Amino acid sequence: MTVRRFQLGANSFEVDVRGSELLVGVGKLNRPTLKARLKPSEAEARAEMDKLIAAHLARGYVEVEVPPDPEIARAKLRAEQQASDAFLQRVERERAARGQAHAEKLARAAYTPSRNTALEREAAHDAEARKVYVDWLLEAGDPRGTIAATFLSGDRDGAMRLCADLTPYGRITLEDGFAVAASVSGERLVDQVRALCGAGVACTVRWLRVGLADDGDWTPIIDAIAASPLAAELRQLDLDASDRLAREPDAYSEADDELYRHVAPVRCAGTPRWHELAALERVTIDGPFSGTLGMASTSLRVLTIRTSGLGSIDDLLALRSTAPNLEQLAVFAESLPAAQRERLQAAFGARLVTTGDTRGPARYGQIVE
Repeated sequence: MTVRRFQLGANSFEVDVRGSELLVGVGKLNRPTLKARLKPSEAEARAEMDKLIAAHLARGYVEVEVPPDPEIARAKLRAEQQASDAFLQRVERERAARGQAHAEKLARAAYTPSRNTALEREAAHDAEARKVYVDWLLEAGDPRGTIAATFLSGDRDGAMRLCADLTPYGRITLEDGFAVAASVSGERLVDQVRALCGAGVACTVRWLRVGLADDGDWTPIIDAIAASPLAAELRQLDLDASDRLAREPDAYSEADDELYRHVAPVRCAGTPRWHELAALERVTIDGPFSGTLGMASTSLRVLTIRTSGLGSIDDLLALRSTAPNLEQLAVFAESLPAAQRERLQAAFGARLVTTGDTRGPARYGQIVE
């Protein structure tokens, strides 16, 4: 409890209760010496204190503020500093532990998978061949064999946990026990994509969704995929600058809202290595689109763009020659000027689709050049 002080002229009276002890001090101004009076209980000590206070108030004493004891203040500061130092040390230890754990996870994830293309082709369409392939992987010591066997035994959650332990970033979707799709978003996106595409467990991924690029430029992302083992395997790539990957469908976050209030337009600066994604058939761009694509692909069949509005359409018109096997260009824009629509229609005819999008709206934010 805090000491209470009362003064009358040069006289001072102090009183306090600590447990069953009643501490009373009487003396000259600000210099009374507290002396303990032991009571049977704390309640009786407090009752006695109240009586003494009432008696001194009746005599004209006035309660005044008790300045903090310098030594007590210094002790308090030392205790606070020690607590702060201990907290910072704990945070640093936890950060180091997380860093070590993540480094170990990256090392585990970067293993070289065992591949058997003939068995893989058969396993994709035949359940019995899939079991043979799983046994082959288990004999080869590939962790994908354990993941697939766990999945096929009915323990899908267990398989997902095993898969997550070998997934350096993002999320992987399993089908029949094998990775078929993956999604990744967040800061340092190029590093994340590079690690995910190089993970052994992701070697069978055919559909990759990449979230909001750090500055809106997806060229480093394309180049990272092109330099990875997935370059010759990937069939579909979604570049998603909306908030679809960053939040739960029905959740609202003020932080997400702030992030997507200012979004750099989607673009591919320079000359991205599209041509090295030899199996890529579908590309989806979701978000504010500057129109800069740099696309050169003989395998591309379908390009879908969902956007609040197009910038330049010159790169889209160039697809007539840079993507000669393009079968469909779908442009779902909140605002598509008639002049742009007419030019695209003249270039692509029936291959152009501008209505009938089946996906719900997403937030794109305010475009910031």
